[in-house]
Amino acid sequence: MDINLYMNIEKGVSSVSDNAKANLKKDRSISLEQVILLDFKHKGLLPGSAEVKVYVEDQDGIVQGNQLFIYHFNEITGKLDSLPNSKVIVDQNGYITLNITHNSQYIILKEEAAEEIRDDLLDQITVTKNKILYVGGTTGNTFTLVPEFPVTIKKVKEYSKNMDPAVEEAIIDYQVADKNIARISKTGKITAVNPGKTKITTTIILADGTEKKFTTTVTVKKASVSFTEIKDLLKVGEQATFKISVKGYRTKDIIWKTDKKGITVVGENAGKREAVISAKNKGSENVIVKVLDTNGKYLTVKTKVVVK
Repeated sequence: MDINLYMNIEKGVSSVSDNAKANLKKDRSISLEQVILLDFKHKGLLPGSAEVKVYVEDQDGIVQGNQLFIYHFNEITGKLDSLPNSKVIVDQNGYITLNITHNSQYIILKEEAAEEIRDDLLDQITVTKNKILYVGGTTGNTFTLVPEFPVTIKKVKEYSKNMDPAVEEAIIDYQVADKNIARISKTGKITAVNPGKTKITTTIILADGTEKKFTTTVTVKKASVSFTEIKDLLKVGEQATFKISVKGYRTKDIIWKTDKKGITVVGENAGKREAVISAKNKGSENVIVKVLDTNGKYLTVKTKVVVK
């Protein structure tokens, strides 16, 4: 497979975004004029990892044996993203070796970037912070907690003997504080058990033993259906839209009815969260909403309507 790895090598950061420049200036030890920028012409994810050798001994003050630091410019955060191989040594021929997973903009520094302007590998991971689940209904009872990794990290069950130098491997461990509220499987599937609130700790462990813990607050509520918009007083010939809130039940299982006293009429609104109620005759009766639960029975909620 042919891969275009054409790149420009330049000193300074004139080609990077203003956001990235502003972030770099926060580290006063960095001279923007001395930064070496690697700018790949074609941007995007590569079909596989690639090894790139870059000659750097022609840059001021760099000689063989020097340790340099390579980072990826994150255009969204403006920060420098660490790589699995961010620390490199200039070889005897004046080259450094980059192992990359995507074409983008990279910078080379003589000193490690300050924590304020960089995101280490574990800091590039995100995990859902809050989740609401429901019990007693027909949906919303489970959720799979899947950490979002950058392309430079992949989830594994066990570490490889020969790891890809461009991709760090991570093992995930899940623990729940209160199993009476929710359970979690080894694969991150959360199942609601009883109403309440608990916390789940997700630990990401890299092959070198470094780790980071993430906390997810799980709130379990009882599945419910309630009216959110009604009109309890109508005139003969008048119409009104009634609306409901449905939490933990499938919308397709909703049924609208009335007491069938001939006072009001509800249209064909099965599977909908709102219905038009038409007042036909004077009197009062209930507008009824039913929804199927996990036991094959119907939860019923009512609201009274008076027609004058």
